[in-house]
Order: sequence, then structure tokens, then C-alpha cells
Amino acid sequence: MKQIVLPEITFDGLPLAEVLKVLSDEAIKRDPDKTGVNFLINPNVPSVARTGAVDPATGLPPAAPAEQFDVTAVAVKFNLPLRNVTMKDVLDAIVIVADHPLEYTLEDYAVVFSAKPEAIAGGPAILGRPEAVPMPPPPLSPTPNLLPMRPGRPSPPDVSQPKLNALPMLPEPIR
Repeated sequence: MKQIVLPEITFDGLPLAEVLKVLSDEAIKRDPDKTGVNFLINPNVPSVARTGAVDPATGLPPAAPAEQFDVTAVAVKFNLPLRNVTMKDVLDAIVIVADHPLEYTLEDYAVVFSAKPEAIAGGPAILGRPEAVPMPPPPLSPTPNLLPMRPGRPSPPDVSQPKLNALPMLPEPIR
């Protein structure tokens, strides 16, 4: 991605799908190996849970309903052309200037664009499946402080009843 250098690139409000087609063609032309770059658009909106809210039935954060919008139609507009930039620089610029917040990930097989989750829900987010959110530990219950016994060791003496006939041994006086 860093060895592919574009002499000049500009997008005047093109949808993301068209932008990625242009970049794919340019990548094949400019790649020293002539292999290019694969691009994908993830249309799936990730599950987002609002922070602070808790479902009383499960104790987990509730998943916010996802706004539906077409990621492929997100408009990309560079005010001025970019000159002598790497493909990675162009991807970073797309994320910055898109009319809806986007993100991309570099996978082994492609560059994958998707909607940024916190932009969909309108606030801070916990990503992932709600059932995967770790539960807090259960409250501590008062239990006696018992030390574990190793097998084969004698048990500690019973100190609940004092022994009346047990006197301490005193050394015999020297005469």
C-alpha cells in the first residue's frame, strides 16, 4: 500500500463504491507488482450498546437499534486534489472527508470499509455482542476464614474449650 503512489487524485462528491472502483483501477496501474489492491464494503452495521444503560432483565447493556444507511452511497469529496500520495494516505483522507464517519481495516485479502459504530448510535459505544460483555463478579458473602488443609496433615487443635489440667512446663531450677 505504501509503494503505490498516486501522482494526483480528486473526488468531487462521488459515492464510496465509485471511489473504490477508481482506486482499484489506479492501484493496478501504479503497483510495481501489477497486482493492485482488493476493496470491500461491509454493509452490515455492527451491534452497538449505549454506555451507562443496563437491561434490568439481563444486567447487560441493551443493543441500540441501528440506523440504516447505505455505506456504498457515502459521499467522498476532496476540496483540492491530493498530489504524490500513497494509497494508504488516500484511504486515510477518505475516512476524514466522507459525509458519514467511516473506518477501514486492512485484512490479508482486502481493505474493508465500514460505518463507524459510534456515529450510528450517536454516542459512546461498546462494540460486539451484548452477551460477550463480561459480567461483574458476584457480591462477596460473609464466610468464615478457613484455611485449606493438605491431605495427610494433622488437623489443628480444638481451641473452643480450654483444658484445665494443662499447665505450662517450667524448666527445673539448677541446684
